[in-house]
Amino acid sequence: MVAGSIQPPWMLVHREDSGGNEAFNHPNVRLILLDDDAVDSNDRGMMLRHIHRYFPSVPLLYVAGDHDGDNERRARGNGAHYYAAKPLELNHFGHVLQSFLHASK
Repeated sequence: MVAGSIQPPWMLVHREDSGGNEAFNHPNVRLILLDDDAVDSNDRGMMLRHIHRYFPSVPLLYVAGDHDGDNERRARGNGAHYYAAKPLELNHFGHVLQSFLHASK
């Protein structure tokens, strides 16, 4: 769904969970979407801190595999502008994503 929403001049960059920091080397990051299923549960706090440190003013949309109050507090405490848990209502999330993309132009 996300890939279908991204059109030029936007570019979707997917960080493989390789433990590297290549995702932090991209210039002109305007929006971050973090699906925590792609990040080991023990590394989520570190990932959020890295995102907040490297991209402090970039909107962050956080999608949790399962809702957890502590996880949501950690996400919001590290700058998440939007938090949702799976299963997502795709129509609603699509509108949210489009609104963030539009605002970030």
